[in-house]
Amino acid sequence: MNSNIKEIKDAVGLGDKVEVSLLAGDASTRKYYSVTDADKTFIIVVSAPFSNNDPTILSNVAFKKLGVPVPEILKVIPEKGIMVKEDLGKLHLQDIKEEKKLRRYYDGVVDIILTYQINATKTKEQLYPLSYSFTKEKFISELNMTTEYYFSGYKKKKLNSTDNNELDSVYVDIVNKMMAQKSLLLHRDYHSRNIMLKGKDLFIIDYQDARLGPYTYDLASLVIDPYIELSEDLKKHIIERYYYGIKVIVNDAVADFEKNYFLCFLQRGIKILGTFAYQKLERNNDRYIQYIDPSSKKINCILEKFPEWKKTVLGALLK
Repeated sequence: MNSNIKEIKDAVGLGDKVEVSLLAGDASTRKYYSVTDADKTFIIVVSAPFSNNDPTILSNVAFKKLGVPVPEILKVIPEKGIMVKEDLGKLHLQDIKEEKKLRRYYDGVVDIILTYQINATKTKEQLYPLSYSFTKEKFISELNMTTEYYFSGYKKKKLNSTDNNELDSVYVDIVNKMMAQKSLLLHRDYHSRNIMLKGKDLFIIDYQDARLGPYTYDLASLVIDPYIELSEDLKKHIIERYYYGIKVIVNDAVADFEKNYFLCFLQRGIKILGTFAYQKLERNNDRYIQYIDPSSKKINCILEKFPEWKKTVLGALLK
């Protein structure tokens, strides 16, 4: 919906004196508006028109039933692409700098993953995200996007047919091994910008892509998070808390768990580079450029654990 503020006010039924201001967006094409009406505040999200079966609505309902803190959806106008949500404020987990506070919050953040993954295995309801699974093709397409936008586009590497064939083979190998692990419910984009603090409470946002997939993926997303610099001690704590929590439904030995986690970390990391390069090249958005080099370094560290791929063209391109 390509609307101005007056059109949005009219659609939602807001008076002329109600304050509506555009907020900074994310990597999507959605627009976010903050609304102040007397002593109440809420958020309006404007996107393309959608249906009542929109993944955001269905995932919101599902996560609530699973005991996960998500913002209230107050009103929807599907034909105009408008969704009115509870205002969670402006404080993201990314904004917290003190190590002690971060450790306490990350305990809660890990426990949220455990809540939706464990409760989803117990429920007998046919909740929306539990009816769909990420496919190998989806994860491979993300890696191909990195070849196109990061290696070829952003880094301007000239790849011949041999290089591309080798990359294709490595990508398939990574994804096949990653997908061999147990499949559980994933948020899909679980990082510090999608976790908000309202008072002492944590909330998750941007959960519309939730579905089943390799169980360590959200953990990897949380630890590789390019938007916040976590200490090695805190990363270790996060990983251990998750491992011992998820053991009630996943009986992987430590070595198997670590390998699964490293595989998801690698795929997620390579995918991130493609996303950031796409934002720059296709949408002229420089916001994410600052995160490319730090992310690349993290990926290279993990790639050391997979010498069979480190020695390929992928290893050479990631240097």
